[in-house]
Order: sequence, then C-alpha cells, then structure tokens
Amino acid sequence: MNGEEDDFSYIVNEETKKGYFASNRKGGQGNDDIYSFVEKEPLDFTCHTNITGVVKDKKTGALLANATIKVYDTKKNLIASSQTDANGAFAMEGNCEDGNYKVVATKTDYDEGDKIFATVNAKDATGIEVVLAQTDKSAPIGTDLTKYLNIEPIYFDFDKHFIREDARISLNKVLAYLNEYPNVKIQVGSHTDSRANDNYNLRLSANRAKSTASYLVEQGIDEGRISFEGFGETQLTNDCSNGVPCTKEQHQMNRRSEFIVVK
Repeated sequence: MNGEEDDFSYIVNEETKKGYFASNRKGGQGNDDIYSFVEKEPLDFTCHTNITGVVKDKKTGALLANATIKVYDTKKNLIASSQTDANGAFAMEGNCEDGNYKVVATKTDYDEGDKIFATVNAKDATGIEVVLAQTDKSAPIGTDLTKYLNIEPIYFDFDKHFIREDARISLNKVLAYLNEYPNVKIQVGSHTDSRANDNYNLRLSANRAKSTASYLVEQGIDEGRISFEGFGETQLTNDCSNGVPCTKEQHQMNRRSEFIVVK
C-alpha cells in the first residue's frame, strides 16, 4: 500500500472493507492511477524496521542458540525482544525513529554482551553480531581443588614420595581443570603422618609436593602456575599426633597432597 512511489488518497469502507488509493507506481495506465483493494486483514500503518543478526561464542566463534535478545533505546526503553534460533540468528521489528539503539544478549553460563547500532531514515539494521564470553566459573582464591572438584585426595605410601597409580586419576582431573582455566595458579601443599621426627617429615613432605607439581608440569602445565611446599606433620587431618596410637588407615589420611588456588 505504501511503497517507494507516490501513494496517496487512501480510503476504505469500514463495513465492506473495500477501498481505493491513487499511485504513480509502474504498471499503471497513466501518470497517477486509481487502484481498488479489499482489506482481508487490518492494515498496519505503523512504521517498522527489521533488526537481524547473530550471537557467537567469543572463544570458539560457535553460533549460540536460545540466547535472549533485547533492544533498548537511549532512554533504556525496551523496543523489542526475541531469542536466537538453532543457528544463533535473531530477527525482530524495531521502530523507525532515528537514533542509537543497543542490542543486549544474555545466555546461561555466559556474561552479558551488547552491540550499538543506529537507525537512519527507517533503514533496516542487519548483520549485527553480538559476541558472548563464557562466565568464569573458576574457584575463588583459597579453595582446595580436592574438595572443589570432589576428587579423591592424593595419598602416598609410608615414607615414599612417588605418585601412586590411584593418585593419577585425581591428578588428571586437576590437570583438566587447570587446562580449562589457564589463568588459575595453585600451590601444592603436601603432608606426612606423625611418624618419624619433625625435620625428616618436612623434607619428606617437600619431596611429595615436588613430585606432585612435577607431574602436572610434565603434562604441559606452565611451571610458573604451580608453587609447592611441604608442611610435614604440622597440618594433620585427625588426632594421630606424636605418641597417639592410630591404625594404618588413620595415618594414611595424613599422607596427602592438596591443591590450593592462589590466583
């Protein structure tokens, strides 16, 4: 009805829904022609602009489905809203007012992202690309990754500091975590039970800490991300201190390595 040519003199009978308008559009019989029509559904004379684009993962570039999209004007009024489809694409109708607008995209497990675009002379806004970064879910400083990742502690045999086969399972989970969060730094803290003298146990725990850290470095973790320290028998997990009779299983609980997040 309202094309690029000169369309004017629109009139419609509200009862019969029959109407007329004049236009100089191509295909007519003269300069300005009269056209008839039947209004089968209410005509929308509101001006709309098309707003289309995609949402992508910042790291991988993957298109993100089911992201929520909202468009705001400079006064923070909500203009339109939608969701991305299976191909990460969105399409909405905006208003025709000239000015700047902001597309805001949100998605579970991602930080909010936005993009500014301008509407000029009621032209469509197409090809908008909003990039979202995954939310950093790394553990806070001071966290023991053994508890955070719900893994078995790294235990050692009596008077030994080599990495046991059963410990590799937990170590590989710590390794996977460090690969997932490349900015995280940890301190490996290793311990002994109360048997043997204090100085010997400090040296033994230091060797255990070094063996634990070395395993992670050998698997590709930058050694600058891992510090290590032995605490001997100063941080027992139970009451098995000097002179207290305990079972082998109780002493085993103290011969361990921990992984504390320091950055």
